[in-house]
Amino acid sequence: MRKIYLLAMLMALAGLEGCSTFSSSLAAGTADYGQELAKNDSGILYGPLLKLPASDNTVKFACDAIQNADKRCAHQDDYVLGVINPQRKALAMAKILVLIPKDQQIQPCNGIESGGCTFLKVQAEKGGLGRVIEIASVPGDKKCYWMGGVGIGHTVCPAYGWDADKDLRDFDSTLGGTITGVYDK
Repeated sequence: MRKIYLLAMLMALAGLEGCSTFSSSLAAGTADYGQELAKNDSGILYGPLLKLPASDNTVKFACDAIQNADKRCAHQDDYVLGVINPQRKALAMAKILVLIPKDQQIQPCNGIESGGCTFLKVQAEKGGLGRVIEIASVPGDKKCYWMGGVGIGHTVCPAYGWDADKDLRDFDSTLGGTITGVYDK
């Protein structure tokens, strides 16, 4: 049992910077619960855009996982897939898959700790993948930043009066980062 726990811990730590592969359950979790994360029921979330690995992390993969329920899936060639992570609590990560218009050419960061992250303001919508509302912060402007370390931390956007610790509902996730439910409604 101890070996299984240790293996699970190592797998979780390997994926903390956003470079682990994701499963179709992350797309389904984003579509099912992403909009419920904001305490004010707006579906508005802020987070750093993290780099996704190349394997299976395509718009097609995400759209197939949600059975093309997002109307943007009809125009997959117009988008690239990204992921934001507004908050990380021990082994739970609030990852949200986002369809980013190709013409925006937003560069993801290698890891939150690198300090070179672009933060996005995203609209999470029931049944769909996240929608970019605006680039909230670029590296160096401090409109948004990551507070905390590799294992636990959260997004803070003083320029927008937003702090994930105060503005997100509590959530639960699997080791892969799938949002499986929202509590304290």
